[in-house]
Amino acid sequence: AGNTGPIPSHPFDRMKLNRLLDKMVEVRGGNLVFDVELMRVFDDEADQGYYQDEGLSAEEFEALKQAIQGAKDKRVIVPDEAVGEA
Repeated sequence: AGNTGPIPSHPFDRMKLNRLLDKMVEVRGGNLVFDVELMRVFDDEADQGYYQDEGLSAEEFEALKQAIQGAKDKRVIVPDEAVGEA
């Protein structure tokens, strides 16, 4: 497994994913969707600085939670406004 995101753990599955991604690039189409579950949170002593850590206010968190639940229920895209400014 890589250190910058979720990838398949088995070599043949990684090869299959790479082939599919190459085909998507060739035809300039398709969607790549990951279903991600937060398992735990911890301070990363080996942080390489790829991401900026920011906390959410209680209101921002509640808005995000409601938007995600609404997207699950209605299968819609979560608007950028629901997660605050980037």
